[in-house]
Amino acid sequence: MRRTLFASFIALLLAGCEKQNPQENREETEGTETGEGLFAMNDGNASVGEVENEEGSLATEVDRLLKETGDLRDQGKYPEAKASMIRALSILRQLEDKEHSKLIQCLKVLVDVSGEMQENDEVLEYAGEVANLALADEDKGFAYNRIGLACFNKGEYDQAIEYDEKSLAIYLEAGGPDDPNVALNYNNLGLAYVQKGECDKAVGYFEKTLAIYFKILGPDHPEVATTYINLGTVYAKKGEYEKAIGCNEKSLAIYLHARGPEHPKVGMNYNNIGLAYVQKEEYDKAVGYFEKTLNIYFKTLGTDHPEVATTYNQLGLAYFKTGEYDRAVECNERALAIRLKAFGPEHPYVGMSYGNLGSLYAKKGMKGKAMDYLLKAEVIHLNKLGPQHPETKNIQRWIDSLK
Repeated sequence: MRRTLFASFIALLLAGCEKQNPQENREETEGTETGEGLFAMNDGNASVGEVENEEGSLATEVDRLLKETGDLRDQGKYPEAKASMIRALSILRQLEDKEHSKLIQCLKVLVDVSGEMQENDEVLEYAGEVANLALADEDKGFAYNRIGLACFNKGEYDQAIEYDEKSLAIYLEAGGPDDPNVALNYNNLGLAYVQKGECDKAVGYFEKTLAIYFKILGPDHPEVATTYINLGTVYAKKGEYEKAIGCNEKSLAIYLHARGPEHPKVGMNYNNIGLAYVQKEEYDKAVGYFEKTLNIYFKTLGTDHPEVATTYNQLGLAYFKTGEYDRAVECNERALAIRLKAFGPEHPYVGMSYGNLGSLYAKKGMKGKAMDYLLKAEVIHLNKLGPQHPETKNIQRWIDSLK
């Protein structure tokens, strides 16, 4: 799975990026298609042949579940994909003759599906297990990469860079400079540097990523589309909106062809194009794109996913720009509720929502309420982003304007 960029008033995966939680049901489900007997304890008197037959049936079921999970992921049905993979892992743990490579394979899929659902603590758990079991450099590099991803999503950007660099070093030595995993780590380093406000450094990493993908995957691969999303987001943050729209239109064309019109990544492209139109002051166009995004996300991700919060955030920005402050407040309150549930009270995205609400209440003349939100945002930004980050400075300017 590849990471996509999200920031205040900037489209956030992601996907990578917040729904039904299949991990709450980790124990084996009753009434599966394979029948209850498939998972029953072995009779102590069973013959060697019977035990071998049962073990073979279980191994075949694992293969079926791996294929099913891949199909579900391609359709954007991440909770169902995760449920299938948890069943596969449960079966593997029952086998007396555990296939180490198959166990690693299932854990890696669970890492990525959990990441797609923004379940970052689960990513850390499964990736940590991969790192502990890894015999091959590739598996350890994978684990470090996904731990970096989870740290990124938790707002721990320096830790994310540390693990991405560890992963990059492994893949450079094992696969050389054109290894796709080298490109992945360049991409993730770019994302982390964007969040630290170092946009020029980020552009450099994304351009390295694209150069590798063009060479080994071709220009129409979904990984190229994901990198265009990230590059477009940086250009939007730098104020280069035509470049941002161009990148997202390229990405959109690839995803529509590869994944169909209702895939979450198509929604992400619509969101990012909408954001660029906000910056170009074409607000009606922007609102139309955000509404398309929400329709896709509601169908594929549910109403409580962090991607939904991001789009509410962008829609609130459009209403803010047109002076429709009550609508903007409603959008940002919805975004805040989702982010608090998904990330906890100290994540930078929560701070961004507090800051947005503070600025809105300031515009409405409600200085006391505005200051409450802005001070909450300032504490989070100082702790997570530092005093020199543009978001921190912006919050402090709002606070100073109300004194």
